[in-house]
Amino acid sequence: MASKIAKMGNTIENRGKPTILLAGPLPPPAGGISTIVSELLQSELQNDFQIIHFRNSSKRPRSKKGMKDPLINIFLIYPQLLSFFLALIRHNPDIIQIESSIGGSFLKNSLFVLIAKFFSRVVIFTMHAEHINFERFYSGSPVFMKKYIKFILNSCDAIKLIYEGWIHTLVDTIGVSRRKIFIVPNFINLNNFFEEVYENKKGKPIILYVGNIGQRKGVFDFILCAEALKNKGYDFSAICVGPQFRKGDLKKAIDMIAEKKMSDYIIMANEISRSETIRYYKMADIFVLPSYSECFPLSILEAMAAGLPIISTPVGAIREIVEENTNGFLIKPGAVEKFVEKIEILLNDKRLRKFMGINNKSKIKSNYSLNKIAQKYTNLYNLLLAQSFKRRSLIGN
Repeated sequence: MASKIAKMGNTIENRGKPTILLAGPLPPPAGGISTIVSELLQSELQNDFQIIHFRNSSKRPRSKKGMKDPLINIFLIYPQLLSFFLALIRHNPDIIQIESSIGGSFLKNSLFVLIAKFFSRVVIFTMHAEHINFERFYSGSPVFMKKYIKFILNSCDAIKLIYEGWIHTLVDTIGVSRRKIFIVPNFINLNNFFEEVYENKKGKPIILYVGNIGQRKGVFDFILCAEALKNKGYDFSAICVGPQFRKGDLKKAIDMIAEKKMSDYIIMANEISRSETIRYYKMADIFVLPSYSECFPLSILEAMAAGLPIISTPVGAIREIVEENTNGFLIKPGAVEKFVEKIEILLNDKRLRKFMGINNKSKIKSNYSLNKIAQKYTNLYNLLLAQSFKRRSLIGN
C-alpha cells in the first residue's frame, strides 16, 4: 500500500513549485518557534516553493498548562494525526518539515514522522531546545525509548539544527548519521528594525528584558540586578516584556518588585503587541537576558538588530551569537553581582555601548537576516528534492 501511495507524487520535472508541508505552531501563543514558522510562511521562499502550514500544537499558553495536560494532549493527538494524514492526501507534499521541541513534543511529532515515511515523503526534523536538555531527556529514557528516539531521527532525511552545539549530542551520544545534519540558524525580519531608530534618547538609560516571566529566563535575577543598581545610586528605568512562564510567575515578579520598593524603577510590560515590543527595543540602551536555559533566543537577535549591547549567559546558542567584549558580555547563570558589574560598565561608557551596538547590527545583517537564512532553506530544500528524485529514478529503473 505504501508503494502505491508513494506513486501519488509526481516527479520534480513535471510539477510546478515543489510543495513543503510545514508542521509547526503559530501564534497564539507567541513564542520563538511560532515566530519562525510565521516568518517562513510569509517569506520570499513562497516564490520558489509552495509552503503550506499544518498546526502541530494547541493554542493554549504555557501558563494555562498543568497536571491535566498529559490527558488533554492524548485526547488532542488523535484528531491531529487524522488531520495530518488528510493533509498529506490533499496537498501531496514533496517535503514535510516538522518543527519540534523535546519531551512530549518530540514524542508527538515522532508520530508525524512515522506517517510521513509511510507515505515515502522526504522529512526534515527541526530540534528547538537546548542540546543539554535533550541529552537529559534521552539519558533518562528507558532502553526501548532510546532505540525509538534513534530510529525516528535516523528515519528522517534531514535533521535541521539551529546551532552547532547540537552536533555532538546527536552524532556521538545518540548515533545519528552526520550526513543527515544541517545547521540553519534562527533569523529575524530586519524590516521591522531598520525603519526607525531612536538615537539616544535623552533622559535616564533604559535596561530591557524580553522573555517569559519566570525563573528559567532569569527574570528574578534581573530584578535583583535592578535593585543593586538602585542601591549604588544609578538613575535608570528597567523594562520587563513577556508573558508569564507558569501560572503565578507574574504575581511573584510583581510582589518581588513591590517588596524591594522597585516600582519606580521597573516597568512590567507583560504581554504586549509586537509593534510595542519593537518600540521598546528601539528605546532601550542595554539588553539583559540572565537565562538559565536557552535554545536560540530570538529576543537576543532582535536586541542586536536594534543596536543594543547584550549581557546574557553562555547557554544554548547564545555562546555562538555573543562575543565577549565585542558585542556584549557573557556571565554564568545566577551570578547577579557579575551581571551588575557589566551593566555598570555599559551605563558608564556610552562609546562602548555604541561600539557593541554597531557590531551587533553588522552581525545580524551578515548572518541572521531573513534573506540570508532563506537561502540556506532554499539550498536544503533543493538538495533533498534532488536526492529524492535520484532515488525514485533508480527505483524506476
